[in-house]
Amino acid sequence: MNILITGGAGFIGSNLFRYFASKYPKYIFEILDSLTYAGDLNNLTNTVYSDRLIFHHGDIRNVSLVENLVSKADIIINLAGETHVPRSVCDDKIFFETNVIGTDVLVNAIFKNDNQLKKLIHISTSEIYGSTGDIQIDENHILEPQNPYASSKVGADRLVSSHIITHRIPAVIVRPFNQFGFRQHPEKAIPRFITSALLGEPITIYGDGSDCRDYMFVDNLANALEKIIFADNLIGEVFNVGSESVISILNLAEFIKDYIELKTRIKVNISFTEGRMSQSQKCIANSSKLKKLLDWNLSISLEDGLRATIDWYIENPSWWKSKLAMRYVDTEKKKEKI
Repeated sequence: MNILITGGAGFIGSNLFRYFASKYPKYIFEILDSLTYAGDLNNLTNTVYSDRLIFHHGDIRNVSLVENLVSKADIIINLAGETHVPRSVCDDKIFFETNVIGTDVLVNAIFKNDNQLKKLIHISTSEIYGSTGDIQIDENHILEPQNPYASSKVGADRLVSSHIITHRIPAVIVRPFNQFGFRQHPEKAIPRFITSALLGEPITIYGDGSDCRDYMFVDNLANALEKIIFADNLIGEVFNVGSESVISILNLAEFIKDYIELKTRIKVNISFTEGRMSQSQKCIANSSKLKKLLDWNLSISLEDGLRATIDWYIENPSWWKSKLAMRYVDTEKKKEKI
């Protein structure tokens, strides 16, 4: 089987590659990535599986390149995109160009190529739901994006859906909730907290830390995608993938603080700063559809995943230290203040 992963040099894509390559030794993996700041070729090549990897350095908006790759693929996992909320607030154009136009190039290539493609798995996001409070939200919940990143992902999500209806492309839409794990860029909350603590800096929280997230270790997502790949009769379906529980940002920071102090004897402090713009306060998954149809359940708990992730960052400082300058993004809040 030939599996094409767009955006495969990033955090989720590289973890999916390692997960599938370790379990399926006869599969070939073609990866397309433009290697922006969020992509790292070392995520892929520093592995025993790289002999089954064909890497393509290119942009998902490149029509001829994408059409060529689609013509060879059995399975496509579409992860190509810009993903960081603060970056979308200060410069949203690239988010719509990559997330929407890039997805349009991909689905049109699928429509034009009458080939052996079995399934496109389009990776959307829970951010498209906005802030939903204490209810567990299912796949039919209204879409209320609260930042430019989320809006661009709504566009891509609904674009894929329209091509399923209009052109009958063999696609499934997956909406993961907050993911974490190894090789995640330190601009994201969990690796930013971890790397700050390991450097002896305070863990800085936006607002008072009461915002809550449905966090899930990335291998749980890989297992869900594995079930979706091999299941029949799923074309046109939409699946939430989340833990169905939340942790506050403050409690998350305190867990990281306590574990790092236990493992390293580094004294860790927590500080607070002005709340981030366009931030969803609370969003909890309802993943019952995935559980019912595909017998999926979490295999790695939040606590075990966090411990493993912290251990990885402790053991791999050379990977993340070169990325420290990109942990924070300045966002214009008033004309006179940035």
